[in-house]
Amino acid sequence: TGLTDKYQSFDMAFAVGKMPLLFQNGLWFEDAIIGGAATLPAKNSKTLGISNMDITFFGGTSATSGAQRNGNLPLNAVIKKQANIYGVATFIEANEGYWEIDYAYTDTSNAVVQTDRSYHNLGLAFTRRYGNWLSNSIRIINNFGQDPNAGGAKTANGTLIVLENSLVTRLPSTLVPYMNVFYGTGTPQSASRAADAGG
Repeated sequence: TGLTDKYQSFDMAFAVGKMPLLFQNGLWFEDAIIGGAATLPAKNSKTLGISNMDITFFGGTSATSGAQRNGNLPLNAVIKKQANIYGVATFIEANEGYWEIDYAYTDTSNAVVQTDRSYHNLGLAFTRRYGNWLSNSIRIINNFGQDPNAGGAKTANGTLIVLENSLVTRLPSTLVPYMNVFYGTGTPQSASRAADAGG
């Protein structure tokens, strides 16, 4: 509307430049990329029981991936800011809770390293409060489709399951007992994760 000076029948928030993105509490994505993002906000569906839904499309470069390692470096060494990334993040309020459904493709084919380790990344989460005493989130992150050339090892080929639990108390600002547990198999990776965001 601001660009055309005419009323538009849709809302689309967008941003371009270097931007920090954080999805699924940073487990699935926590990085600053150079690129763009656009959101279709505040959608709903009475038929599907969706009271609110946002869909964000994003893409850019300078993504950091723990999957993109140089074979001559130790396992915790990351080739920083080399990957391109394209994806969509969906936020849905339904089923008396909050769904997050995400997909991204981390493209490392142009990185200055020995082996292309591009991969697909899916994220699924559901958050809900039960009985006014327990807040729970279950998150599943899955990597697939990595096919390293030159006989390289797969570094993003696995699944991570995380359960985040906290008790609701009478002192919600100062007393929040919590317990988080996780299980991983293979070599799961975030879609993009800044080097200073932890492993």
